[in-house]
Amino acid sequence: MTDLEKYHEWNSFVPSMQSDFRVGSLLTMHVQMRENLKTTSIETITAIEPEHLLSWETRSSAWFLHGERIQELAPIDTDTTEYSTRETFIGVFAPVLQLMYARDLQRGFDAVARDLKARAETTLAQP
Repeated sequence: MTDLEKYHEWNSFVPSMQSDFRVGSLLTMHVQMRENLKTTSIETITAIEPEHLLSWETRSSAWFLHGERIQELAPIDTDTTEYSTRETFIGVFAPVLQLMYARDLQRGFDAVARDLKARAETTLAQP
């Protein structure tokens, strides 16, 4: 989750991210919302714990739209890790965002989970 330079190798929803990767720094994401719709989102990194946690939040006025994305990895045993993610949106624009993009976002988040799982399994299988 924290190797931004290799996102294009495995992440079909967010194939490109740029940041100097420090808490408080900007994170520029290039998002493939749909086959024919790409967007760019600039967020602020709120937490980084390598191999455990990555989170960011929107940069818009909180009354208009505040979103926070949290992604976590938790070891279950020596061979299994649980990935969880959640995104919350509040503010006057949140219902509009949900109406316009809820399905796309859910599809994208599901893709990230599948892509990350496949990447981890492929990486572990390599000698």
